[in-house]
Amino acid sequence: MALFFTYKFPLSKGLAGSLRDNSTVKLSLLCSLTGIAVLYAGAVQMRPGLTPIAKLDEDYVGLKVKVSGQVIDLSEHPDGHLFLKLKDDSGGVISVPIFSRVRSELGENIALLDNVQVPGQVKLYKG
Repeated sequence: MALFFTYKFPLSKGLAGSLRDNSTVKLSLLCSLTGIAVLYAGAVQMRPGLTPIAKLDEDYVGLKVKVSGQVIDLSEHPDGHLFLKLKDDSGGVISVPIFSRVRSELGENIALLDNVQVPGQVKLYKG
């Protein structure tokens, strides 16, 4: 034999009546689902998908993207900065600076012909 306890919360007539109103329940459910969908869409937008390097142009300046490609050139600055050139399947080539502070946080060394995936913000270098 199992014991159980139920408790009915005292509701005012106004609240109890509105909870029984089917249109209020439907509207609340619709608003909740819409809010969840908007949050999900925002989260997906915040995590950039893989962008073909050949597609990057001035329209992408300031945007966060993720590129993937093979290291076709690499040079090291005396201050510890690493400068890569990546090429992907789209045929595009992009320069990627990895400054010494970020480089020290990487767990691995990057070598010529390695395949790497780099998230970052597109900036225009005027030099």
